[in-house]
Amino acid sequence: MSGDVAASGDDASPPFGPRRAARLSAVQALYQYALTGTPAPKLIDEFLVHRARDGSAHLPEREGAVGFFRMLVSETVHRLPALDQAIAARLQKGWTLTRLENIVLAILRVATTELMGHPDIPAGAIISEYLAIADSFLGDREAGFINGVLDGIARDIRPIEMDAARKPSPPG
Repeated sequence: MSGDVAASGDDASPPFGPRRAARLSAVQALYQYALTGTPAPKLIDEFLVHRARDGSAHLPEREGAVGFFRMLVSETVHRLPALDQAIAARLQKGWTLTRLENIVLAILRVATTELMGHPDIPAGAIISEYLAIADSFLGDREAGFINGVLDGIARDIRPIEMDAARKPSPPG
């Protein structure tokens, strides 16, 4: 993979809302973080300045997309040890974080940040959002892997919510 990750189909008008744009941009920034180790505040500023200028960031100021992006990147970098521990706990035996592609790890880290720190957003919605992002970068196999890991992490972090989501609705 090259040093610059762009979702397939990037154009001036993304086919998704501001929150997904913020999530996508956060994943791209965390990919860059994995490659460069740039401190979060500098990474955020550089990302916003350079990506906004070249048109590859779709972060409308309205609806808080930039603020959400900043929060996701900052929280993810701040929580890296806990995130990596949660992710590693859900990898198959013999797998380590270093075996994961940087883009896969970036998706898992940002999604886990939301699962851990944002109980107001349903786990299923978070997982669906990051699977849509994974589809922009990866094939079905990798997306399936990400789905399995995120589902396991959600079960670890939000067991009551995940159990309730699995139970069939009573006949009505």
